[in-house]
Amino acid sequence: MQIEEIGDRNYFSIVYQIIDTNDEDDYTDEVKHKWWYGHLCFYAHNLTIGRYEEWTSLIVVRNYLKDFLENHKCRFVDEDLYNQSNEMIFDILYEQFYGRVQENFNLDTKKYNIDHYAKVRDNFHLDDVGEDAFRDKFGVILLNSKKQKKQKLIWKNFKTGELFCTQFEEFCVDEILSSFYDNLSKVLDPAQTAMSRHLRQAAPTLAASGGQCNGTPK
Repeated sequence: MQIEEIGDRNYFSIVYQIIDTNDEDDYTDEVKHKWWYGHLCFYAHNLTIGRYEEWTSLIVVRNYLKDFLENHKCRFVDEDLYNQSNEMIFDILYEQFYGRVQENFNLDTKKYNIDHYAKVRDNFHLDDVGEDAFRDKFGVILLNSKKQKKQKLIWKNFKTGELFCTQFEEFCVDEILSSFYDNLSKVLDPAQTAMSRHLRQAAPTLAASGGQCNGTPK
C-alpha cells in the first residue's frame, strides 16, 4: 500500500505505510492476518520523531493508540508543572517513571512525585504507540494545560540526548492520532468503532477547522 500522511508536518503529522504481506513468502498466514506490519513516524514542526525504516506491528500500534486516546482527558497537569522547563517536565513525567532522574536534579518529590499522576505511562507516554519505530530510540510525552487550552509534545532523541518541545492547541495532536486510528481500523479491522467521534465533540474548534494544528516550537 502507498505511503500515507495525516496532518501537516509543519505542525504535526503521522506518516505511515501498511505493508500487504500476502505476497511475502517469509510470512505465514497466521502472521499475515494477526500482526499486519508496516512503517510509521511522526513529524512535529518538520522534525522527525521515530525511525520510519523500522518494521513494526500495526495491530500493536493500534491497540496502544486506542488506550492512549481513551485517556485524553487524563493528560491535564497542574499549571505550575506545565510552565516548568521542558527538561523538568520530561524528568517528572518520563525519566522518573524509569528511575532515571539525575541525582543532582532539584526535584520537589512531595509536589512532583510520580504517584501524583496516576497511570503516568498510560496517560502521557506517546512513544508506546510507536512500538518498534520508537522503542529505545525516542521518549515522547503529551500533556495538556486546562487554563491555557494548550498541549505540549515533548520528546527526547536517546541517541543524541537532544530534547525538543512543540506546543499546540488543545487536543490537536489527539485529533490527528484519532484520524490515524480510524484509518488503521478501516484496513486492519473494519468493524472497529471509530475513535474520533468523542474527540471531535470535545474539541469542536478543531473539528470546524478540519483538525488543523497550529503548533509553535518552544
